[in-house]
Amino acid sequence: MHPVTGWWIRIATPALLALVICAAVACYGAAQQGETGAATSPGNTTYYIDSDRGDDANPGTAADRAWRSLDRVNAMTFAPGDKILFRAGTRCTGQLRPQGSGKEGAPFVIAGFGEGAKPRIDGEG
Repeated sequence: MHPVTGWWIRIATPALLALVICAAVACYGAAQQGETGAATSPGNTTYYIDSDRGDDANPGTAADRAWRSLDRVNAMTFAPGDKILFRAGTRCTGQLRPQGSGKEGAPFVIAGFGEGAKPRIDGEG
C-alpha cells in the first residue's frame, strides 16, 4: 500500500462515516417533521380563514391577515382554547381535517365571523 494512500484512507474513512451518520440523522429528523407536518398552536389563539381575500402566507391571527385555504388549517395542530373562524359568506373547497383538541374549560371551537350567510365548507364529495 502506498504510504500516502494508506494515511488518507485511515483519516478519510472515519470522517466520511461521521458525515454519513450526520446526514442520515438530519434526513430522519426532516422526515419525522414531514410526517407530522403540522406546526403547533400555543393555544388560546383565534385563527381566521377568508377564502376570498386571505393568504396562506399570513399568520392567520387577525381578520385582515387571514389564511385562505383549508390546507393551511389542516397543517396546524390546534391546542385548548383555540378558535378557527371562517368569514361569513365565503366558500372553502376541500376537506377540513383539524388536528389537536380542546379540554374541559378550554374547548377547541370552529365557527364563523362577520356579517352575512354562514360560511360553507364544500368537501366536493
